[in-house]
Amino acid sequence: MVDWIRCCAVNVCMSQQWIQVSKPAQAFLEQQSIKQNHCGIRIWVKKAGCSGYKYQIAWQDEPNYGDLVQAIGNIKCFIDVASVSALHHMQIDLECAELGQKKIIFKNPNADLVCGCGESFALKEET
Repeated sequence: MVDWIRCCAVNVCMSQQWIQVSKPAQAFLEQQSIKQNHCGIRIWVKKAGCSGYKYQIAWQDEPNYGDLVQAIGNIKCFIDVASVSALHHMQIDLECAELGQKKIIFKNPNADLVCGCGESFALKEET
């Protein structure tokens, strides 16, 4: 059962985890939230790229109207309600490259086709 609180047109989910975040990605996001001086991150998808959709991330302190709110460690994740079906069960992970470069990567079971560049994807039900 999912416990919902409706507050200021924001859907706050107390028990549902819409997305999963690996420990390294969580630590990275927490560090970045301090650098960005924001306590939350908003995640959504938009139609773009070669395959149809592209992940979007923005640092912000408050959710947009209708967003779902999920805690990720010490930060809040604001999930666009229109993007929930595309993001549900997605895992956010951290990829460490040479020279200490770090990149957030998305492992999405809802994605069917992924562009060669890895930046865009198609949803399973749309292919």
